[in-house]
Amino acid sequence: MKTLSEIIKINLPKISLIDVGAMKTNESDRYESLFKSNLIEVIGFEANPSEYIKLKNKKNEKYLNYCLGDGTEKTLYVTNYPGCTSLYEPNPDIINLFTGIGTDDGNFTVIEKRKIKTHKLKEIKEINKVDVVKIDTQGSELDILKNFEKKIKKVLIIESEVEFVELYKDQPLFFDMQNFLSKNGFVLHKLIDIGGRPFRPWTVNNNPAIPISQLLWADAIFVRDFSKLDKFSDEDLLKISLFLHEIYNSYDLCYYFLKEYDQRNKLKLSEIYRKYINSEKKLNLKFMNLRLSVDTVTTKK
Repeated sequence: MKTLSEIIKINLPKISLIDVGAMKTNESDRYESLFKSNLIEVIGFEANPSEYIKLKNKKNEKYLNYCLGDGTEKTLYVTNYPGCTSLYEPNPDIINLFTGIGTDDGNFTVIEKRKIKTHKLKEIKEINKVDVVKIDTQGSELDILKNFEKKIKKVLIIESEVEFVELYKDQPLFFDMQNFLSKNGFVLHKLIDIGGRPFRPWTVNNNPAIPISQLLWADAIFVRDFSKLDKFSDEDLLKISLFLHEIYNSYDLCYYFLKEYDQRNKLKLSEIYRKYINSEKKLNLKFMNLRLSVDTVTTKK
């Protein structure tokens, strides 16, 4: 799949992204194509010192060892698996119901309780304009965004991990996040990377990571309300189109925004884009917890 700039052959604006909970996994960098094209600038935050030291400041990347929150001192619950570390205490009443995770001898086992000063996102001096927020802090995502509320209406996309049950004691859940973002002008676009586990003692093919029925978490993608195009500048339309194409494979919504850009500027970029997508023999789609390679979809004007 070509990049958007290769398809429509115009200079695209650079996206400013903040990555809250920036610990690296074994996965390849999601934003590799944007870094190669010099079309993204990332400021990342990682509260866990042992994970922060693994991050490297490079061109268009800056990482800070800040714990974001409401500005007060909190307890950081450091867990056996660093990715489960949280400002919220793991909830054994829920976690221990499921195969493959646990608070006694599993990923959610607390190995250290550390007092830590939190910082309000709106007060971080290194941040100027923000186009995309990607946030994964194991339960405290909504607390962090509430302390960015006055600036959040200028953001184009918010990607947040959400939980459907209280894996952490008294944590906000998916519906709390959706209600907050809806009130601030965002629409749920899609859920990706949905995860679950079987209730104990069940497993599927001896793999405890495969759920049978219960959803536990997902990454929720919220976009600024696409029914109110007057709220988007020309630059916004290009930035959101770029990110939707490169990162989320949201070809239809990308086309929608490009078409609005064309109408304002008397261009035909959306038609060029539509013809290219139709010409692809296979499309990689990212929807729910699926990664699909499908035969070409067809479109009509």
